[in-house]
Amino acid sequence: MKKKSGKKEVFINDLERQWLDSYVARHGEKLFRVRQIFKWVFNKNVSNWDEMINIPKGLRDEMKKDFLLFSLKLCNKYASNNNDATKYLFRTNDGHFVETVLIKVGKRKTICISTQIGCKFNCSFCASGKSGFVRDLSCAEIIDQFLLVRNDSHMRITNIVFMGMGEPFDNYDNLIKTIKTFMADWGLAIGARRITISTVGLIPQIERFAREGFSQIKLSISLHAAFEGKRKQIMPIAHTYSLSELISTLRKVRDRFRRNITIEYILMKNFNDYDEDARALAAIAKQIKAKVNLIGYNAVNDCKFVAPSKNDLIQFRKKLEREKVQTTIRYSAGSDITAACGQLSLINKSTTVAKR
Repeated sequence: MKKKSGKKEVFINDLERQWLDSYVARHGEKLFRVRQIFKWVFNKNVSNWDEMINIPKGLRDEMKKDFLLFSLKLCNKYASNNNDATKYLFRTNDGHFVETVLIKVGKRKTICISTQIGCKFNCSFCASGKSGFVRDLSCAEIIDQFLLVRNDSHMRITNIVFMGMGEPFDNYDNLIKTIKTFMADWGLAIGARRITISTVGLIPQIERFAREGFSQIKLSISLHAAFEGKRKQIMPIAHTYSLSELISTLRKVRDRFRRNITIEYILMKNFNDYDEDARALAAIAKQIKAKVNLIGYNAVNDCKFVAPSKNDLIQFRKKLEREKVQTTIRYSAGSDITAACGQLSLINKSTTVAKR
């Protein structure tokens, strides 16, 4: 649904709850209407305003004039060969593209959500920053990834990971607003324990987040190298915040989180997979009382790195376990559709989206 030209487009999921309360009251309706509206938006998979049959027609008509229901349009989706992952391609209202992934493992259905179009941080093993950064996603654009994937898949999504395109903490305000909507009883009522935020290590935002009171949300640190020099080679953020500063910060905030901090470590053959890397990684994990998610490198265009074998991953895990560090090998789903860890990428506005 397009708005009249010259009028700013406003999406329902960008609105603060209090603002919508005032809007409904100005139109002569009781505040319970707001809960009814949100129930339609978040729980009943509506695709247009007229499906909200218990909302008075006059209020529906006003909302149709003033707000858009969705900020994204589904352009395409790609299923992996063994159906353990589906990658969704969405178009924003201003013509950019966003990728989102639904990962299916048994009863666990995890959505990997993007928070930015492109990425500023340009980690050398990751596709998201290869074409630069365009802009932050709005709160509505983040929330609508969840709603549209759920509506399309007809699945109950059990877990949310903010590990898609972009750095979540670099879009801090919209991230926090989104999380509050996900957790609210009038929103999606998702428990904090089912939400994970990944960060490359933005220290001020880590400290700020530790004060927010989300003690049950899991914090995941994209480390990927346990030595300062190696981390600087692959993660430009390490030139701004040193590894020692990051470790010190995580030690300080550790007690604010009831759940273990997780270290994400992408294993790259003949780069960060040596015995000394394992020992240094184990030492960091012990300092911050973290567990390690070990991930095999996934191929990205124009990257020099080599993926480890399954046995390489197992042997590196054993080295960490000998140091008494809890370690899980996380096998990436969807690598055949470039939906695995590190493979989501910025698609140019002028790109023709091919059907698959």
